[in-house]
Amino acid sequence: MPKQTSNLSINFLSHTNIEATKLGKTIAWALTAGKAIVFLVFLMVMAAFLYRFYLDKKIETLQEVMDENVSRIQEYSDSEPKMRALQAKLDTIDTLTETQQNTSIVLKKVETSLPVGTVLDNIEIAQNGTVTFKGTTPNEVIFAGLLEALKSQPEFNGIIVDELRSGGVQNPQITFSLRFKYSVDTSKEELPKTQKTS
Repeated sequence: MPKQTSNLSINFLSHTNIEATKLGKTIAWALTAGKAIVFLVFLMVMAAFLYRFYLDKKIETLQEVMDENVSRIQEYSDSEPKMRALQAKLDTIDTLTETQQNTSIVLKKVETSLPVGTVLDNIEIAQNGTVTFKGTTPNEVIFAGLLEALKSQPEFNGIIVDELRSGGVQNPQITFSLRFKYSVDTSKEELPKTQKTS
């Protein structure tokens, strides 16, 4: 009679649900947290990429602005010598205009100061305001009148006679050379302004 055998089966799996255990909950939490971390890392990478793109665009814009400013500076540097030369010419014109105005004023005042019979040989007006002229008068009296007329002009200061010659009794003509300093006296012009403001 054959021997009767019995089958023995062993089940290593628990009949309980693994998700309900602590290990299952830990694994589920780890998977969820891992997904969240991966998603956050993805967002950070995308944000970094977009920010890098923004910085590159901003650097490109700044470089264009710098290149434009450099070109403008170069244009200004090229035109600066021309502007300086033009300004120098304008300053020269202003100086000549002022000198001509002063010369005209001096000549008119000297002309009004000359007594009858006085003849001027030459007259020089320096840029520093020194006026020098030579001439002749019929006699000493007329020459003295010339000096008094010049002294009566408030703009003529420091009158100096450099040369004075006379022909004697037979020829009383006086040959002279004198100089003085021309300066504008503005005290009379400032007085009415002060009276108006007081």
